Amino acid sequence: MRDIRPSPGQRIFIQVGRNWVTLFLFALVVLFSFTGKGFFFPKTLNNILLTSSSALLFAAGEIFVIITGGSTSRWGLCGDSSR
Repeated sequence: MRDIRPSPGQRIFIQVGRNWVTLFLFALVVLFSFTGKGFFFPKTLNNILLTSSSALLFAAGEIFVIITGGSTSRWGLCGDSSR
């Protein structure tokens, strides 16, 4: 059979398709660094991390549920040592 390999132009689109989130976040950082005053100040970074901390904790819990295949009622008994 004939081996079909992507051309160099197609390889670029394949790489962009795999890494579009990283490229989008990088573009946002560049955009806000030019348009926002004080974007790279520590107080701004602290506000961004503080605002997103609850979403990050929720996402970590969701990843735990996805990896373990779902939560069961046995997890509720982990903290109950009186029984």
